[in-house]
Amino acid sequence: MFTIRDLEKPKGCIKVLAHLTKSQPMCISEIMRSAGLSQGVVYSSLVTLRELDVARRLQSEPIRGRANLCTLTEWGCQLGYIVLGIIDTVREISGRFNIDPYLTMPAGSFSVLVHIYRNGSITPGDAVSKLALCSGSATSALRELRRLGLVYFRKKKRFRRTEKVYRLTEDGEYLASYLDIVDMALQWKGGR
Repeated sequence: MFTIRDLEKPKGCIKVLAHLTKSQPMCISEIMRSAGLSQGVVYSSLVTLRELDVARRLQSEPIRGRANLCTLTEWGCQLGYIVLGIIDTVREISGRFNIDPYLTMPAGSFSVLVHIYRNGSITPGDAVSKLALCSGSATSALRELRRLGLVYFRKKKRFRRTEKVYRLTEDGEYLASYLDIVDMALQWKGGR
């Protein structure tokens, strides 16, 4: 079953999907120039998108000296338009044109936002146990989300210890609603 975590693994995967949605077919060098990503990130993102049945190659076999053209499947186009909606939302939230910090957050950040959106809150321990993140990834994801103003935390006192409970800000809830749609679409596609 696919989830939003599958789009997070190469950090630029969502950017590649967005650029393919805007103008397809594109070769790898065009994606690299327009998205501002390295060749390795673009290649690994395209492999991930092919595994998710979102993107495909136009040629069955690569021909030396010719560009490998990539395009989106029909379902990939639908998912791509949701991702473009996410990008517009992030631009509106941040008030900036360069939204790379939002699209290249640490692994697990989108999963954390979706989890908080569905359940109301999350603790670092929940991020490790329920989302299967390592403690370092959970900590860096929560720290980056807080720095970007998408989550805030309150300290909850328990017997002999204090625990941080993270909740969504208004902007975080707005963005997480779109990410939840992408997550549900990926789960639906992966469940077939």
